[in-house]
Amino acid sequence: MGAAERHPAPGVLVAVRPVVVVSGPHGAGRSELGASVASRLGYALWDREILHEIALQTHMSERLFDSLDEHRRNPITEALSTLPGCGPGDSVYVFHLQRTLRTIAAHGSAVVIGRGAQFVVSEGQALRVRIVSPLGARVRAIMHADTVDETQARREIERVDDEHAVFVRQHYARDLHDVTAYDLLVNTATLGVEGAASVVEAACRARFGEAL
Repeated sequence: MGAAERHPAPGVLVAVRPVVVVSGPHGAGRSELGASVASRLGYALWDREILHEIALQTHMSERLFDSLDEHRRNPITEALSTLPGCGPGDSVYVFHLQRTLRTIAAHGSAVVIGRGAQFVVSEGQALRVRIVSPLGARVRAIMHADTVDETQARREIERVDDEHAVFVRQHYARDLHDVTAYDLLVNTATLGVEGAASVVEAACRARFGEAL
């Protein structure tokens, strides 16, 4: 092993095994890439599992959080959440989301998908990955995955991407597209999901070495 493989990079302090945070636009394959990276590193994958954990914490149905997951703040839903018998509001979801993300980071050995985790987990403990892919490639991916036409796929991509950007801006006061918030950008259209996953794995091993 080389020195980069044996030790974390200078200035990187890792008390527990690190986490990999994967974010990216709709249709670029962030969940697929995250699953591949988790398998390669032997890490736990946290995607919808995060909602399940929040449901356990709050003793509520996981389905109640679907409408809040990476969506823009809804003032009406938030107001109704204060009434007896109504579902949780954005503030409840975000509180438990951030607490869950910090707990995951404290345990380490995890790949986290989206949900603004790159703005919660310490940069010294995480490899923050942003995947990119041209719109045309993402449209084709959604058309195939959801069996919809091109117009529907484009509308869905625009809707989801906008929701994610607003979610991050409202709850973290950050710009989802700020490249300085990431350690690595990979293009799944040119590399493919597995090729991109191999790049992420190599970057993670180079940065954290034996801490993995």
